[in-house]
Amino acid sequence: MQCPKAHQRLNGRGKPFGIDLAPSSNPADPLAGAPAPWSTDQGETLQLSTRQLAVLQFLAKDKTNDFIAATLGVSVSTVKHDVQRILRALRSPDRRVAVDHAIALGILQPQ
Repeated sequence: MQCPKAHQRLNGRGKPFGIDLAPSSNPADPLAGAPAPWSTDQGETLQLSTRQLAVLQFLAKDKTNDFIAATLGVSVSTVKHDVQRILRALRSPDRRVAVDHAIALGILQPQ
């Protein structure tokens, strides 16, 4: 569930300002609030929440936890938790590798 402050920072289309998620070919809308599934090359299903997708986009832009938290209107602790879940979901040892995996899976567009 999103924090009310984070909800206030959404534009009219339900996307956080400044966040541009890769279009997905699957029927689940990654910004609908429910986790959106992506298939890995091993055939596993990967699910990330809307906020985790937003955090991942900020990671791709090398933003700090403090910046991400302030922009999304959540605590730094929440961002750290989301980063850990992203790393675990993408089986990545660090942020940079997670972004590379997300680009390879089509979750993020290369910049």
